[in-house]
Amino acid sequence: MMKYLARMGLSVCLLLLFLMVPCLYAEEPPQPPASPSAVPQAIEKAPMTDIHDIAPPLFTGFSSGAKKAMLYGGIALGVVLLVLVGLWLWFRRKQGPKKAPEIYQPPDVLALMALDRIEALMSRDGKAFYFELSEAAKHYLKGRFGLNAPEMTAEELLPRLTGLPVTPDQKKTVSTLFAHAEPVKFAGLTPDANTMAEDFSATRSFVTETAPVAESGEVK
Repeated sequence: MMKYLARMGLSVCLLLLFLMVPCLYAEEPPQPPASPSAVPQAIEKAPMTDIHDIAPPLFTGFSSGAKKAMLYGGIALGVVLLVLVGLWLWFRRKQGPKKAPEIYQPPDVLALMALDRIEALMSRDGKAFYFELSEAAKHYLKGRFGLNAPEMTAEELLPRLTGLPVTPDQKKTVSTLFAHAEPVKFAGLTPDANTMAEDFSATRSFVTETAPVAESGEVK
């Protein structure tokens, strides 16, 4: 809204300035003083002409009062224009930069993307692998079931699994994951490669089996 007002004010101001320039510099043409004796002679020698032959009056410019009024009006419009531009800049800064719209991703899609990234850690760093895998599971539990798992310790989280709408085997999958992850993360236990592979596969299965299902029967 402010952008359109500023553009309109700028257009009006430029138009007025365009019209004022030639008027401000227009001067009335100087008239040579006529001597008193020449006036009667000019009247006597002037031939009589028809009224249609009389030349139309010539425009000799605006009076000084009109010029001042137009000048002051242009200044006033310029001030209004500056105010409008200032208000537009102020509103624009107050609103802040426009943010790109966020694209919603279902929790199961985010979890599977995280698992694809975590899989490479199995052969490089077992501790980092279990840190990332347990965090991915916690964020999926929050996004899918509304459980604030990322803010909980394993001791706080495991008792809350009983209230989730999942099967006993699926609950056991999550419990086993944290039972294997905690000693590696905090006690420095070296993880077994086969155990890591089993926990990774079980976590992926837990995500795909508990993902929301559309009416068509396909996984969202």
